[in-house]
Order: sequence, then C-alpha cells, then structure tokens
Amino acid sequence: MADTSMAIKTPSGPLVYLSRLNKFLTTLTAWAGGLVLLINVLVVFASVIWRYALHSPIEWAEEMARAMMIALVFFGVATSTGRGGHIGVDLFLRFIPESVRPYVVHASRWVLFLVAVGLVGSSAPW
Repeated sequence: MADTSMAIKTPSGPLVYLSRLNKFLTTLTAWAGGLVLLINVLVVFASVIWRYALHSPIEWAEEMARAMMIALVFFGVATSTGRGGHIGVDLFLRFIPESVRPYVVHASRWVLFLVAVGLVGSSAPW
C-alpha cells in the first residue's frame, strides 16, 4: 500500500489537474464496477431461474457472467489503484526526490491504464 507520508499534502501546478482527473476516473471506475456487478447478479439470477424453474437455460448467460467477472477485476484494480490501495513498489519511490515523486506515481498509473487498454484491444474479436 502506498505510504501516506510520501504523498504531497497540497498539490500545486499541473498536479492539481492530475489529482482531479484521478479522483474523477476513480469515481467513474467505482460506479462502472458497481453497475457491472449489478448486471452480473441479474444475469446469473435469471440464468438460475430459467434453468431450474422454467427448464430452459439461457445459452449466453455463462459467457456473459465470465466476461463481467473479468471486467469487475479490471474495475476493481483501477479503483484500488486510484485510491492508493493497490500493491505498489514503494521501495523505489523512496529513492526518488519528493518534488518528482507525484509525477512518477501519475505516470505509473497511465502506464497501467495503457496496458489495460492494450489487453482489452488484444482480446477483442475483431
């Protein structure tokens, strides 16, 4: 977990905008994760009802539930990283000067974002 003593208490300059963007994206991913979880619960519930009560299974329910669980993992990691709760390499941050440290943290978050976009793009069926 990120050490709170290593964070700058009052960001200034471009860090203000990066912090606002971080807060907005963290809120967005938390809400998106909640929405995906709700849809996942509804799909699984409907699948169970259709299979056992109506004896007519929903063909696509298992694949959708699996895809939504993967999306939940991605949204959870994004939200946790945005809140500073994801596992990070704090040892290296201690060697970086305090004036540069917030930029390195934000840059690492963008690298994580680009990797996630690359994974989504490479797994798309097109």
